[in-house]
Order: sequence, then structure tokens, then C-alpha cells
Amino acid sequence: MSKKATGIRVVRPWCNGWERWELIPSSPAAVRPLELAVAGEGDLFAVPARQVVAVPLWLDSDDPAVVDASVLLEMEVRGFASEGALPDAAVRQITKENGRTLVVVAVFPPDFEKRFPDVAAQRYEVSAALLPLDEDSLTVWREGGEFVAAYTRGRTLVYWTTWDAAATGREVQTWLRSATLGLLASGVITRRPVHVVVDDGLSVSDLGFDFIPVVRPLGPPVPDAAQCGWRPASAIEAERRKLGRARFRRIGLAVAVAYALIAAVAGGYLAWLHVQAARLSADVDSLQAEAAQIQPIIRQWQSVGSSIDSRRFPLEILRQVVESLPPQGIRLTIFDVTPERITVEGEAISASHATRYFETVSHQGGMTDIDWQMPPPALLPNNTARFQIVGTSR
Repeated sequence: MSKKATGIRVVRPWCNGWERWELIPSSPAAVRPLELAVAGEGDLFAVPARQVVAVPLWLDSDDPAVVDASVLLEMEVRGFASEGALPDAAVRQITKENGRTLVVVAVFPPDFEKRFPDVAAQRYEVSAALLPLDEDSLTVWREGGEFVAAYTRGRTLVYWTTWDAAATGREVQTWLRSATLGLLASGVITRRPVHVVVDDGLSVSDLGFDFIPVVRPLGPPVPDAAQCGWRPASAIEAERRKLGRARFRRIGLAVAVAYALIAAVAGGYLAWLHVQAARLSADVDSLQAEAAQIQPIIRQWQSVGSSIDSRRFPLEILRQVVESLPPQGIRLTIFDVTPERITVEGEAISASHATRYFETVSHQGGMTDIDWQMPPPALLPNNTARFQIVGTSR
């Protein structure tokens, strides 16, 4: 009797909802739609790109120990790490050049179980990492109500970002240009994407391209590309309980054997029972210590929860600042973002022109939780006005 071939099951978000792919070697890939995100033991779950924040970092070292410490420090500055730990993240090393290291940190949601209550997969990966992406490319597709854009450096995924699928073509192009310019400026990619690929499930005319991109089906997922070792807290806890049950089963078996021996060797019963009681007590103490270790991790998840709002990232703020510019009359000279404040400086053809631009920036819908201030513009000898706009979180 021949043994049935086994494969890999991948659950991923796509244009119109969720899909479950069955990938069996030497057989055509099979896919069926799912009403909800449901994944179980043995599955590879593709976490929607919108739920995972991509943080590319250039680090001034190629020593592994220094790189690890630098990643933690950089993520603490950005509010993703606390108390010297980075629990809900996976670090991908991209390249080393001239004594520097490029890494991409994928930050997963700390409340994963609330967002995906029916998911208890064996492995997890961000959805963008499971697609067959071209070399030095920008690839665009849709996951439910979000457009997703993924960038590669060579053939390696280095960044992904999402945008509302209801956006106009002009808004989509502003989003893509802002992301591309930010990656070029930071050296995450070394040149503009050579290939722009659009999934054939999208209408290219709705995306606002002024050229014809490559349109093709992105095909089935590529599970071999999964490199992420991250798992949600529920999976870690389930494994701990499984190990605990196995340990207790072993102890129970030892007790049963000992009980049978007691019937034959009554004289050694009391001594043996004392040894077993001590062993059980040590196991209980060990489990209590493991449970106590989980509590700091829970507090870390709670502290990270409020810091993954992608609206607070410099690229998103820059996009809205640039989008507020009038067709002419304003020139930006400085854009700076720190954890405490946002600074925008520039020159306008008049003070009133600068004031109107300030009004536009301060009423941007995506930055309503920022308190914007602008001192009176300074008039320059050439009759232009220099202005400074400062924003702080409320």
C-alpha cells in the first residue's frame, strides 16, 4: 500500500479574503478560499503585511554581538523594545558592506491572539516574505482592503508597507514615491526598482502609474522562503504545557511502576516514596519558576502594544507633510523626526503663504493627534519668509 504524499499547508490573506494552499511535491498546488483566518498544527500562517511593521536598520558594525546589541538599542529608541528585550520581533540580516550591517526587523502585534483567535499554526511569517519577488523590484498586490508594496535588494525582501485600497491613483503614487525615496535616502535600496510588478488581480489603471508595469499572477506562496522564528505567546505557552504534561506522564508512570514494586517489596516502599516526593516537589518548583518568568514578557507585550501605529513612522509623516505642499510657493529645507518632536522648516514666497501651508499640515487627517505650532515667519532680504513648524504628540 503506497503512502500518501504529504506537503505544506499555507494560510495567507489575498485580494478577496483568506486562502489555504496545499503544496505537495510533484503535484499541482491546490488552493481553496476561507471565510476566516483559520490555521492549525502543521500549517504555515502568513501574517498580513498590515499587521507587521518593517524596520530596516543600517548598523555601524559587522560583529554579531555588536549587531545584536545595536538592534536592541535602535528598537528601544523607536519604542518597540523595553527592559532590554524585544519579544515580538524577528531580525533578518540582509547584507554586510564596509564594516556595516543591514538588517530588517519585523515587529509582530503583541495582541496576536485577539486579532487571530482561530490561528494556532506551527510556523509564522509575514505574508510579503512568502511571495516570489523579482530581483531589485517593487511588487504591488492587495490583501483584503489594503494595497501592499514590497521592495527587494537583489532578491532579498527589505521592506513592505500598506495603503488603503480605496485610495485614488494619485494617492497610491504619492505613497509609493514616498516609500521609494525614503529607502533610497537611507541606503536600504541602492537604486530605483528595476522591475515594477503588479498582481494580475488588480486594475493597473486604478494605481495611477504613468508607465506600464509588469502584470502577472504572483502564484502560490513559497514556504521555503520562511525564515521567521517568531511565535505568538499562545504557541509558546501551549508548548510549555505540552512539555509539562509529558513530564507529569513520565512521573506518573514511575509512580505506577513503583506501586507495583511496593506490593512485592514492602520493606523498601517508604524510602522509595520519600525519593519520589522530593522529585515531584522539585518539578513543581521548576514549573512555578517558569510561570514567573512569563510575567515580565506579558508586561513587555502590553508596553509595546501602543507603539506599532505605522502613522507615527517618519516615512508616513513625511508623506503627509509633502502631500500638504501647494503646487508652488513653498520650498522645504529641513525635515527632522525624533521621539519627542517633528520639525519642518522651509521658505515661502510670503508669510501668508507659509501660514496657509501650516493650516494644511495641522489639519491633515492622519496627524490629528499631533499638536502643531508655528512661530511668526521671519522675513528675508529677498522678500521671502522663512518658517518653522513644530509638532509634538498630545
